[in-house]
Amino acid sequence: MTIKQKNIASLVATIAVIGIVWLQSFVSINSIDNSYKETLKSANSTSYLKSVLINGLLFNSSSAVQFINSDEKSKKTMNKAVSNLKVYISKLNNTDANIASSLMSKYQNFITVATEL
Repeated sequence: MTIKQKNIASLVATIAVIGIVWLQSFVSINSIDNSYKETLKSANSTSYLKSVLINGLLFNSSSAVQFINSDEKSKKTMNKAVSNLKVYISKLNNTDANIASSLMSKYQNFITVATEL
């Protein structure tokens, strides 16, 4: 082999190694991106579930105050809690439909009762 052929062979080998390293890096970054998206989905679902719980408790507390002494502030708080629940159930449904569907019958029963109060 001449020096020129050795240089071309070295260049081809270098390009091949760079290509393999790039491909491995791309696969790793893609895997990390997928893990990030799953983690973000889980974190968002958890956050929305916490907000649903908090607004349910807020509604429960304010309805007790409303029952004991009819107060305009407690009525507004009840309405705000119901409004917030609708928002967070919708966000949960967009993020994780499986979790939202498991809560949907209870949520619909709650909305029916809450609007009657």
